[in-house]
Amino acid sequence: MMLLRHEWIIGGKSFTLHGAIDDATSEILAFFFAPNECMEGYFEIIRQIVKTMVFQ
Repeated sequence: MMLLRHEWIIGGKSFTLHGAIDDATSEILAFFFAPNECMEGYFEIIRQIVKTMVFQ
């Protein structure tokens, strides 16, 4: 998992990008923008991964 805090295009406000990339394949598994680093962001990328990988 990775975490980037940056001023994104979304209204000029700072947002945190939560993301997950597979180290072996460099495949993007999930991304989620949130106003700050939070459990919601981490849970959301895990939800996306489970939904994509388990319930294909």
